[in-house]
Amino acid sequence: MKNNGNNLQQGNYYLGLDVGTSSVGWAVTDTDYNVLKFRGKSMWGARLFDEASTAEDRRTHRGNRRRLARRKYRLLLLEQLFEKEICKIDDNFFVRLHESNLWADDKSKPSKFLLFNDTNFTDKDYLKKYPTIYHLRRDLIHKPTEHDIRLVFLALHHLIKYRGHFIYDNSANGDVKTLDEAVTDFEEYLNENDIEFKIENKKEFINVLSDKHLTKKEKKISLKKLYGEITDSENINISVLIEMLSGSSISLSNLFKDIEFDGKQNLSLDSDIEETLNDVVDILGDNIDLLIHAKEVYDIAVLTSSLGKHKYLCDAKVELFEKNKKDLMILKEYIKKNHPEDYKKIFSSPTEKKNYAAYSQTNSENVCSQEEFCLFIKPYIKDMAKSENEDEVRIAKEVEDKSFLTKLKGTNNSVVPYQIHERELNQILKNIVGYLPFMNDKQEDISVVDKIKLIFKFKIPYYVGPLNTKSTRSWVYRSDEKIYPWNFSNVIDLDKTAHEFMNRLIGRCTYTNDPVLPMDSLLYSKFNVLNEINPIKVNGKAIPVEVKQAIYTDLFENSKKKVTRKSIYIYLLKNGHIEKEDIISGVDIEIKAKLKSHHDFAQIMEENKCTPDEIEKIIKGILVYSDDKSMLRRWLKNNIKGLSDNDIKYLAKLNYKEWGRLSKTLLTDIYTINPEDGEACNILDIMWNTNATLMEILKNKKYQFKQNIEDYKAENYDVKQSLHEELDDMYISPAARRSIWQALRIVDEIVDIKKSAPKKIFIEMAREKKSAMKKKRTESRKDVLLELYKSCKSQADGFYDEELFEKLSNESNSRLRRDQLYLYYTQMGRSMYSGKRIDFDKLINDKNTYDIDHIYPRSKIKDDSITNRVLVEKDINGEKTDIYPISEDIRQKMQPFWKILKEKGLINEEKYKRLTRNYELTDDELSSFVARQLIETQQSTKALATLLQKEYPSAKIVYSKAGNVSEFRNRKDKELPKFREINDLHHAKDAYLNIVVGNVYDTKFTEKFFMNIHNENYSLKRVFDFNVAGAWDAKGSTFDTVKKYMAKNNPIITFAPYEVKGELFDQQIVPKGKGQFPIKQGKDIEKYGGYNKLSGAFLFAVEYDGKKSRERSLETVFVKDVDFYKENPKKYCEQILGLSNVKIINHKILLGSLLNINGDMRIIKGRTGDRYVCQHVYQLVIDDEYSKYLKDIAKYLQEPNDKNMERAVNLGINKDTNIKIYTVFKNKLLDTPYNRVLGSLGNAISENEGHFKSIDLLDQCSILLQVLASFRCTREISNLEKLNGKKQVGIIYLSQKLPSNGTFVLVHQSVTGLFEKEVDLLK
Repeated sequence: MKNNGNNLQQGNYYLGLDVGTSSVGWAVTDTDYNVLKFRGKSMWGARLFDEASTAEDRRTHRGNRRRLARRKYRLLLLEQLFEKEICKIDDNFFVRLHESNLWADDKSKPSKFLLFNDTNFTDKDYLKKYPTIYHLRRDLIHKPTEHDIRLVFLALHHLIKYRGHFIYDNSANGDVKTLDEAVTDFEEYLNENDIEFKIENKKEFINVLSDKHLTKKEKKISLKKLYGEITDSENINISVLIEMLSGSSISLSNLFKDIEFDGKQNLSLDSDIEETLNDVVDILGDNIDLLIHAKEVYDIAVLTSSLGKHKYLCDAKVELFEKNKKDLMILKEYIKKNHPEDYKKIFSSPTEKKNYAAYSQTNSENVCSQEEFCLFIKPYIKDMAKSENEDEVRIAKEVEDKSFLTKLKGTNNSVVPYQIHERELNQILKNIVGYLPFMNDKQEDISVVDKIKLIFKFKIPYYVGPLNTKSTRSWVYRSDEKIYPWNFSNVIDLDKTAHEFMNRLIGRCTYTNDPVLPMDSLLYSKFNVLNEINPIKVNGKAIPVEVKQAIYTDLFENSKKKVTRKSIYIYLLKNGHIEKEDIISGVDIEIKAKLKSHHDFAQIMEENKCTPDEIEKIIKGILVYSDDKSMLRRWLKNNIKGLSDNDIKYLAKLNYKEWGRLSKTLLTDIYTINPEDGEACNILDIMWNTNATLMEILKNKKYQFKQNIEDYKAENYDVKQSLHEELDDMYISPAARRSIWQALRIVDEIVDIKKSAPKKIFIEMAREKKSAMKKKRTESRKDVLLELYKSCKSQADGFYDEELFEKLSNESNSRLRRDQLYLYYTQMGRSMYSGKRIDFDKLINDKNTYDIDHIYPRSKIKDDSITNRVLVEKDINGEKTDIYPISEDIRQKMQPFWKILKEKGLINEEKYKRLTRNYELTDDELSSFVARQLIETQQSTKALATLLQKEYPSAKIVYSKAGNVSEFRNRKDKELPKFREINDLHHAKDAYLNIVVGNVYDTKFTEKFFMNIHNENYSLKRVFDFNVAGAWDAKGSTFDTVKKYMAKNNPIITFAPYEVKGELFDQQIVPKGKGQFPIKQGKDIEKYGGYNKLSGAFLFAVEYDGKKSRERSLETVFVKDVDFYKENPKKYCEQILGLSNVKIINHKILLGSLLNINGDMRIIKGRTGDRYVCQHVYQLVIDDEYSKYLKDIAKYLQEPNDKNMERAVNLGINKDTNIKIYTVFKNKLLDTPYNRVLGSLGNAISENEGHFKSIDLLDQCSILLQVLASFRCTREISNLEKLNGKKQVGIIYLSQKLPSNGTFVLVHQSVTGLFEKEVDLLK
């Protein structure tokens, strides 16, 4: 940011920002909403950029690289221990081993065999004796007789290479859990969380879980029978939970009864559930622990099943090998007998994609899964289940269950903990010391045997981090001695390193900048509970403080049960604080906060073994060492005095996961004088002694906490950070951080132009999409209703009828998008206020009979959700007007009906509460409804506001709500339509409207208004129908100004250039003869294949000697070569590109840069072969009528299973209009500027106009959207397969070679586009 003082001066202009995840719209106006100008350009526009991704992919790749590198290091250490002894009998053994993946002519010492080349023992003998490595491991375990040292090495090599997971190393005692223990722990977890789960026949239940001979379906049936009587808990469907434990696929919406999922989210424990958990973590919250515990039970059941009766895994694997061998022979015999003509197809055809050759990877380039293979052979063995041969019946059953011919090296191996492999390792080492004396040799006081054991178990704790102290990311405390598994704890100071890690790990409080508390700390837990229960109200009035304190003590401190609004109501009723008809409000249906740590440490506190401060310290320790329980046990022993071994064992079992966002300093260490009693108090004191929440305390001027906090920060953190540094420290997503930085740059440039800060800055920031919403399809209203109708069919107390169900079954999804129809079915076809049956024909055809009413009046709260709306007779709605609560006559008559709807899930708890409430809206509620239109709760929006306020203290930061702007746009007879599908201009126009709408709300709803809200005459649905002095003239002059600018199409659109970093190439290795980069240095791509799609970091312009004369071209600097290029660009050109006599014209041209090529403007985006791919910058402008029509087409095509004509008719979609728009597109494509950048698309459209007229409506709509895609200023191209058979039309290419004449200019634009600088690349 420019440090010239302009930011401290206040100007008399407004600035609007519309911040998205990949765009920032901006607009600058005077106080009458006229867009200002600078150097002839209108000061509004949009900055477009690629959405920032999380570091997850980079972290995964980095983690995999480290994991493989460390595994390679462990194997190298093993090799060094054996090298001397093996070389005594075979000096080429390791050479052959290392070169086993090379072609014969690439080997340093060619050999016919890969491992054993003795005269009396070769690879053939080895494989005959040991068909798998597990046969060798078994032989070494069960036969202590002398074995060839090379065989010993291979077995140990395999054990160390595939040593299993370390999950149970983090259990309280480091042992592998038995299935019995896992099920018991699962029961305890459920019961602790108020989910009653008691297995009647536990022993048999466990046996069934691990029975490998049962199919999932059989397991599911048996487990339910053995469980006994199934009684669902309040929140969990126990029957579905048991199904999940069997490995069956279940719907999470069926499992969690009280959680609404945006679509069908299925989960099966027999697959990797990590991705599913990442998708739903925001929705499930703490409930995700249930899935993690269930996965543990399932994995241990699979492990138990895999081991069977065997102690050693290798025995189980050999048994599986023999079974597969036998089963394959039986299958082959069966096919020969019954389908001889298909034998080759099933077993050996290299072209068949899902046969045995593909599954076993034998002479086939195809790959298929076990499930695919089973589905492939299933039709050929459909009669096998009827066979009299038991083995054939068993095979048919396994094929049905998709478990036939399970591979030895399959997904089940992922559930094997290292302790299982360690068993084998220790037994082998025990056997070999008798005939390999060097195993007892000691180096550095450690024997070779012990070194091997340490190598096997060696892993670097995550809190140690990078070992290279020169790295800027390193925090390790270590000596200069080289690190080995056997000296690791001596070289690394684990305690100091862990302490430093803790300091780096802990976030900073946004208020005090001090380290935050753990989410489960005693203090933070108390704060969270009080912050949730302090707003409790009965009939709109706050409860007495002593009653609130009793709720805290009795329901939270003295009970582990989950607290809900219902349980609070029962508690208050039972203790005489309320009457039965009273209504509880102010809290959610379920209280999320709890005192988990209070209960975890209750015994320890009772016995006075630890002080509260020590407990807080322990909770921090558990958070830091959560993935290394052995280190946690050690830390507890060294740092907390007075703990017994049993205490330490107990504490090591505890799990805390998250850090909070507030510091101890904020909650308890900053004091103020309470004006009511003159006593010094902190925030937590006030929260306990009043009903105030944190935000209410901070806003209340009588406490002066805001000033005290600022004083504390000034005293303790006086180092001024740059805006960028502050942004980096904020707790927001990478996508939000990138958007905010672009917005800050835009504001900085505008302030510099205007020589002062704006009077007001209006900001609106798009909500980020959660991962859970990205991959799921929305569940249709019809599916939801049908499920609810089925579930309440027999219990609807006379309100349900078959005719209604049939009618619903025949409805289309598109019709049910109409809220009138949806409400009709959720109300069982009855009026919500009279209970009378609704005349369906009149509902559809007569707009004067029925109406949708807002329960909370629309004039007082903007809530158009289904929760706040009901379908009623129009005359009753007219009588009701804006009065709330609903009249007592209606409530008394209809409450039984409403209750049935609630119990059957047709209306939710909140809707029922609003319908039955018997008192009017309070001043606090009215204020909060209005305040919602003025304040913002999203973290990223508040982060932007904080940074803007700090940088521009004289400007007023105003939140402009997207809902208010949308409502303003869509006012009857004054529509200002928005078409994001057409162009990018809407970003700037949204920013402009943020100024207009935001200023009206900010001017009207002042502090004075809130103080007198009950007497104010206002309506939130008619804000713009009345004058607002200084902000809005309702007679029309202000709207005329707004309409004039909204009709303009001159916003400046700029594109952010960027350098590509990160991935060097596509990680998928391509076959021999393909690829651009070798797998390893020296490996010929023609023989070994390679990596493809090298990532280009940026471009540069260069001149060099061509074939006939000097030439210029744009060349790519690959990510892998960036350092080499920066060090010596000319050398890069000569050695990497093969150019000679080089002259660099422009050293760095970022991707996303703007080029002017003979008057054609385009953005360079990437490279393919010897050409670059570009996008144009010309924003499409067409009539609003056509824009709206194209928007409707997009709606029509959104759901692939709902292409009915009724939907098209409802939206007004027809062939005639399609042809008109096609003609508009054709004319634009054949005219300047599109004919110069999208010529191929123009030709295709023009040549196939007749064909377009003849195809069906659906295909026409699809083609129009495909053509529209090429008009967008992105890299999207048109798929015209349905028009002319071509899938890719409209690609804009740019030759690598620069022309010898004409114009070829690199245009550098400022972030707003108000400044430009041109560089001619031909001069």
